[in-house]
Amino acid sequence: GNAGKLSEFFDSNVDLKIVEKENIYSKSQATILVKDFFKTNKPTSMDLSHEGGPENAKFAICNLTTNQGKFRVYFLFKTVNGKSLIQKFRIEKDGQ
Repeated sequence: GNAGKLSEFFDSNVDLKIVEKENIYSKSQATILVKDFFKTNKPTSMDLSHEGGPENAKFAICNLTTNQGKFRVYFLFKTVNGKSLIQKFRIEKDGQ
């Protein structure tokens, strides 16, 4: 639930979906939305379900358990100037 640490890996713009909110946000806007999500949904565990993709565009799917229920988290990382940055980040209710 450390949105500040997570946001260090956000690209300058992030395709973000958090439950009902979906749009392309700036890094600072995305950080605020992720912080708000974690204020209400305090993580208790997160397990990697699947990962893959070519070298320059990796993805990961995780199962997140919080005090408010279970969610599926999806990350898409792309390599920009030698650094892996999150370009797509989704948190969806498990089962959607």
